[in-house]
Amino acid sequence: MTTPANNHSKYFHIESKASGVKILWLDVPKVNVLQMAVLQELDGILDRLANDPSLKGLVITSVKPGVFIAGADINEIRGLQSQGEAKTYQVTMDAKRILAKLRSLGVPSVAAINGACKGGGLELALWCTHRLAADNPAVALALPEVRLGIFPGFGGCVLLPRLIDTIKAVTMIATGSDVGAQEAWQTGLVDEVVAPDNLIARAEAIALGQRPLAFAVHE
Repeated sequence: MTTPANNHSKYFHIESKASGVKILWLDVPKVNVLQMAVLQELDGILDRLANDPSLKGLVITSVKPGVFIAGADINEIRGLQSQGEAKTYQVTMDAKRILAKLRSLGVPSVAAINGACKGGGLELALWCTHRLAADNPAVALALPEVRLGIFPGFGGCVLLPRLIDTIKAVTMIATGSDVGAQEAWQTGLVDEVVAPDNLIARAEAIALGQRPLAFAVHE
């Protein structure tokens, strides 16, 4: 997947479309993980976008084929577990404050998921107003934090049950189980499943106000 970006920061390449949609291409060295440094950079980007009168919509996606966001940084999680409850609470509240800005932009925000979307990555997608998934076996959505002895801390425990069936949401949170693209669409976790080559174009259309289609795959 190419990244025709025209504004680079450390972790995000920002592409401005003629339609007024901005596309944030995430590219963390080695693996896309939601480190605090990534969130802090996103914080500044969202503040700038909130003051951009030309903004019509926002798409967040990944440069890396097969990976949207693999999760939070495990080393940072382990570090927090050794720093006590107050520090953990502060970090999770900061993360939720940043991600909540996706809902307060005043324009649609779309997560264009092209691969693994887990942990903090899925929580970021849940804060977006829409989620699209590529019709790709690499797509896997999950909240696997329970395997590290914690529950999702960036809003997933609240946002997921609001979006899908409560029993399914609790099962995902309590087991960390993966959900593929088609099952995610059937449960309402994603709005549409899209042919991989059309993912970004379709995400741009949704960001501009088009309604998701009532069937799984849009070619």
